[in-house]
Amino acid sequence: MNLLAVLSMGTLGALFALGLAIAHKTLKPDEDPRVQQLQDMLPGANCGACGYASCEEMAKALAADKANPAGCPVADEETTEEIGEFLGIEAKSPHEKVARLLCRGGEEETERRGNYRGIKTCAAAGEVGASFKACTYGCLGFGDCVEACDFEALYINDNDLPVVSEENCVACGACVEACPRDLFELHNVEHKLFVWCKSQDDTKKARQACEVACIGCSLCARLCDGVEMEGNLAVVDHTKTDECDAGVEKCPTGAISYLENED
Repeated sequence: MNLLAVLSMGTLGALFALGLAIAHKTLKPDEDPRVQQLQDMLPGANCGACGYASCEEMAKALAADKANPAGCPVADEETTEEIGEFLGIEAKSPHEKVARLLCRGGEEETERRGNYRGIKTCAAAGEVGASFKACTYGCLGFGDCVEACDFEALYINDNDLPVVSEENCVACGACVEACPRDLFELHNVEHKLFVWCKSQDDTKKARQACEVACIGCSLCARLCDGVEMEGNLAVVDHTKTDECDAGVEKCPTGAISYLENED
């Protein structure tokens, strides 16, 4: 009797499962056929710079009219226009962004405390609190950001600092994630005024550690609206200003300056 009951329940379970599978297949809404076509048009980098996890997700958003073709920073102008024509919409370009390194303290500007003999990565050096540079906030120069970039938009210069190639940068944020000292930020390309430093050291220590450090004097913040002090560090609020001529002129270390004045 028990065996018969078990067999009966097993058979019923199998029938229910089969019925559910058939119902799911029958009732499942058809996926928009344009999704695969859109995915084929996209570059296939799957970098996430568009705000979606993959090109497939971006294609689904495009088909559902939740994204714009210009939202893919990797696609060239021809591809963007092709997708726009395919969807019958105008490709409206958002503010373009680019990575900026907020540190100018390379080998020439920073005081050295010794030599680092560990694994030559910023992540490894950061884990052990490497102190071969007097500034504990500055760039370590081992190029984790360069390794993380899939678009050849970064290289290390002769001063052991990463340099961003704006032509290749797609603002994917890989360098932001790779830097253990949070020195990279994504900014609109129009932004020109920056404090090229992240140090929170007091005036004396900052001066001793790096020639171009922000020393927390607050002079630029007093001279310009939109430049604010966060602890010992001056920070530009780009929603309020992108100009501070007086602060740039009076800054004793050149920590605040316009982008066009930088290499």
